Amino acid sequence: METMVTLAPTDLAELVRRADACERAGITAVGVGDSPGYHDTYVSLAVLAQSTSSIRIGPMVTNVVTRAPQVTAGAIKSIDNLAGAGRAFVGFGAGDSALVGAQARPAGVAGLQQGVDVVRRHWQGSDEGPWRIVVAANGPRTLRMAAATADVVVFGYGVDDTSIDRAVELVDEVRREQGHAASLWVVARMSVCEDRDSALTELRPLLASAANHVFASAAELSTLDERTAAAVSLLRKNYDYSSHGRRHENPNANLVDELGLREELAARFAIAGPAGEIATRLADLSGRGVDGVVIPAVGLDADRLIENLGSITRGSPETKIHEKDPQKRRRVDRWRQ
Repeated sequence: METMVTLAPTDLAELVRRADACERAGITAVGVGDSPGYHDTYVSLAVLAQSTSSIRIGPMVTNVVTRAPQVTAGAIKSIDNLAGAGRAFVGFGAGDSALVGAQARPAGVAGLQQGVDVVRRHWQGSDEGPWRIVVAANGPRTLRMAAATADVVVFGYGVDDTSIDRAVELVDEVRREQGHAASLWVVARMSVCEDRDSALTELRPLLASAANHVFASAAELSTLDERTAAAVSLLRKNYDYSSHGRRHENPNANLVDELGLREELAARFAIAGPAGEIATRLADLSGRGVDGVVIPAVGLDADRLIENLGSITRGSPETKIHEKDPQKRRRVDRWRQ
């Protein structure tokens, strides 16, 4: 099971220290957020390219509206040149806080596809090593597009069994149709604590942001029961983008409890509790066809999270995740090349 931690570049010295800790913990990749209020993504990645030695790095995620794809392609090529061929990747998504800040509309599936194609063409013929395109995809149309064109598909609509099964089924269908072996990763809002309640208390800012993003889709909102749908609608109506990613005194975190959504959102989006239980859940995801997890550290005690992840990824047989599926191993090896 591969792991990526996403970090907010709000302090460059802190970013370097945490990326170094991720590298030492055996984490596969570090994704750097691209959002208003952060240091510039590509300046931050340039710093990481020169301060780390092996871990993969890239924006997670950028968009094709506020960042022109051809400019992004050139920027990532420069980052890869600094880091050493093959270490840089680009993560694309529909856009959330960056678009809100720019008062811009998402590009849609067609626009996202066009952006991916532009980057592919820009990199065509490069002899500097393998390039990796990651696409954060949730709805079925975006999942299909990403599974057909990206190297890694990141599914963020949930880690519950129903959500995982539908993502795996759709990606496998595209693999059979087109022979394109994209890896399937999922976003897991994760907190490692001695007890589940403490873990969920820490995760509330991420549960709020997940609900705000995922249930912007009317189709997803319609899957909820009437009470939960009404509460989620209130959360979205009152979501404070100025507090997006804030760890302390985050009004969005308070909304989760005020609206009675903690357990419902946790069941959908969270993997939380003691290290052994988290390792068991990750092993279950692997068995269901998931190749890796993207773990947001924004809004959490990132230092403790990274340390605890190290105990899972490199720890004892009871907590370490082992990969036994040969086909999945080949997909993972392609990502690491």
